[in-house]
Amino acid sequence: MKRLAEIQALMKEALVSPKLNEETGVLELFPSGEKRTPQKQISIYRQTVRSNLYGALKDTFPACCKVVGEDYFKQISADYFHKFPPDEPDLNQYGDKFESYLEELIKVRPEAKPLFYLPELARLEWEWYLLNFKKEGFTQLLKLNYAVHLIWDPPKNKETEQLTLTKDNFCFLLKLVKNQRYITEV
Repeated sequence: MKRLAEIQALMKEALVSPKLNEETGVLELFPSGEKRTPQKQISIYRQTVRSNLYGALKDTFPACCKVVGEDYFKQISADYFHKFPPDEPDLNQYGDKFESYLEELIKVRPEAKPLFYLPELARLEWEWYLLNFKKEGFTQLLKLNYAVHLIWDPPKNKETEQLTLTKDNFCFLLKLVKNQRYITEV
């Protein structure tokens, strides 16, 4: 009989690997039946996990998704998932490496090179998202090298809705304040 830690390790590997390796022994954990084979059962888990992680990334980075299109965002989300599976059980923490992932993506994928500003847009969205977990009145300053704020549409249903922008020496300074109900530009 396998120990819990071994079972968890097998399941994690089966869920995060790009292709299911049937030789790992994970299929032994599932009963075989006429309607659902062990392969079909594990594929349900794999699809559920991937769907939830995609949803978490899309909710956190909606402008990035809008810029690249939903189909391409699904592709890069799947790739991100394989390279950076969640470290925490809390999906609210998932996406912290998305900016650096996009920086690498732009270097290695020719079709992504015109999206040189995408990592910065992801950083803006991640910082905006993190305000949800800060105390009321928390202020975050963010330096932007590209005018990504012009294509970013902050969610209107969040508590973090004040935005102040200033342009200084070809960079933009962004001030995000939690629990404000308006957006201003300076």
